[in-house]
Parts: sequence; C-alpha cells; structure tokens
Amino acid sequence: MLPRQPVLSLAGPRPTLIERDANLPPLQELVDEAEHAQLLMMNVHEGALCR
Repeated sequence: MLPRQPVLSLAGPRPTLIERDANLPPLQELVDEAEHAQLLMMNVHEGALCR
C-alpha cells in the first residue's frame, strides 16, 4: 500500500470507499480510522495554504 500523505499531497483529497464485506472491525476502530483520515486531509489542506 502506498503511504497516504504523499498521495494526498499529489492528488488532493478524493472520495474513497473501503470495502470490508462482512468483516467489520469494532465501531471504535472505524471511528479512529475516520479521525485519522480527517487529520491527514487537514494536514494536506494546511500545507497547500502555506505554499
């Protein structure tokens, strides 16, 4: 898997669908992943403003 931050820096935020079928992790793990994704997008956005 490619590192997320460089991809976000090059392509910008894009809608993404993560398919998990019936193997869902606990809700807190999903919430943690969503928060992490939000932080990554905020970092890319802030970096674009600083250029």
